[in-house]
Amino acid sequence: NYLVANFLSATEVSSRELALLPAIKKQLVWLKLGNSSINDSAMAFIGQCSALTFLQLNNTGITDKGLAALSTLENLHSLNLVGTNITEEGVIQLKNLKKLHSLYLYQTSIKKNAWSKLVAAFPHTALDSGGYRVPVLASDTMLVKPPETR
Repeated sequence: NYLVANFLSATEVSSRELALLPAIKKQLVWLKLGNSSINDSAMAFIGQCSALTFLQLNNTGITDKGLAALSTLENLHSLNLVGTNITEEGVIQLKNLKKLHSLYLYQTSIKKNAWSKLVAAFPHTALDSGGYRVPVLASDTMLVKPPETR
């Protein structure tokens, strides 16, 4: 049986809780740690979870140093690093993850001039830099008449 661990309401996550992950490492396929207090020390536990396909680390304290521990996650399909202090040097450490399809990198410390290097290193991965600009169409707005004119 596969498992999902979601720390959505647990903003203060300690090593004590994360030390429980290796016990379920063969079953844990999704791990949501976004917006929690984890940092690089947690990556050693996460790196042991070889069945992970989906990992959310958005808005956490992880850095390039911690990303190195994730290079063993051969089944990883999606990784969310939005709002972290990682750089292109840290992300490049993950280039050998052949199943990685989506990498979310909005609001990170990756420099604009490094994107071409990342695109070359991850030819089969969708690199999402966020910052979308959606045009406003005339059909998106609606004119509502005030009640007294109806």
